Amino acid sequence: MAQARPRPDPLWAVVQVDQFAAQALAAARPQLRGRPFVVICQSADSHRAAVQAVSPQARVLGAAAG
Repeated sequence: MAQARPRPDPLWAVVQVDQFAAQALAAARPQLRGRPFVVICQSADSHRAAVQAVSPQARVLGAAAG
């Protein structure tokens, strides 16, 4: 009877993509390409909002995530 091969340890990778939400939105909506825009995340139970991602054109104008 053949002996079973040992299973290799799982391999994990973390990839950080700068301003991913803005890049994904620009890819999905071509009319945003080349225009300054920000992606805002707002809490459902309050009026608090934060800029999650910034397009490169908005960054040039001084917008920043945070």
